[in-house]
Amino acid sequence: LFADAVKAVKPLAAQKGIQVIAFSTDTAAAGGNTFLMGFTPASQIDRIVRFASVKGIRSAAILSGTDAYGDTATKSFTDLAPRAGINIVRTLRYNAADKTMSTQISALTSGAQAVFMPLNSAQASQAAGYLNTPGLKKLGTGLWDDSRALSAPALEGAWFAAPSPAQFGLFEKKFRMTYGSTPPRLASIAYDATALAAVLARSGKGFGAAAITNPNGFAGMDGIFRFGADGVAQRGLAVLEIRKGQAVEIDPAPKTFLK
Repeated sequence: LFADAVKAVKPLAAQKGIQVIAFSTDTAAAGGNTFLMGFTPASQIDRIVRFASVKGIRSAAILSGTDAYGDTATKSFTDLAPRAGINIVRTLRYNAADKTMSTQISALTSGAQAVFMPLNSAQASQAAGYLNTPGLKKLGTGLWDDSRALSAPALEGAWFAAPSPAQFGLFEKKFRMTYGSTPPRLASIAYDATALAAVLARSGKGFGAAAITNPNGFAGMDGIFRFGADGVAQRGLAVLEIRKGQAVEIDPAPKTFLK
């Protein structure tokens, strides 16, 4: 499940010609015989950038953490935003221990229509409280797909990309009927990985890299997905808006991949 375990298994499986489907989000573990099912920031950021551009956002600031996730998310947004016609006005790394952080955040969004905040729920809730620019749109990632972010008044109206809650709701209902308990969030990914193996077995095309990287992709409980040449899952995600404690789907997930 975790990157260290995936990296340890990878060469052993390769010796036997075995493909590995793993749940890690560490893209450094992907490639060769290893494919990652996890929700990586890149797909989420690409989705929210494209949607924001369509909605007329042309300038944005970045407020990201100082951890590895913050590094990855900052790089992805910095790479993707200009391609969608969004100019990045400035970038700030969030550090809760910095006594001047509230002042820095308040000044961050001058001249920006939006602020991209790949922060966890607690950080995002606190930081958003310092953002007082009228009409400023807050953009996030799947880190906000939990009750703490959804119930934060300062994040009301924010957008983020994630699997359709309605789709996962159907899976959750079936799981409870079968097992009498609520599934952990990872359960749908495990289900999709198992279903993928079954689909490949029935196809008669084997379990090689060519079959796994079918450009048409596969339909899963968390929406459509496919593996790129780098072994990382590309996902069809919905855009959600935070409204009164709920994640409301404002742009549905695609049903097929564009070629």
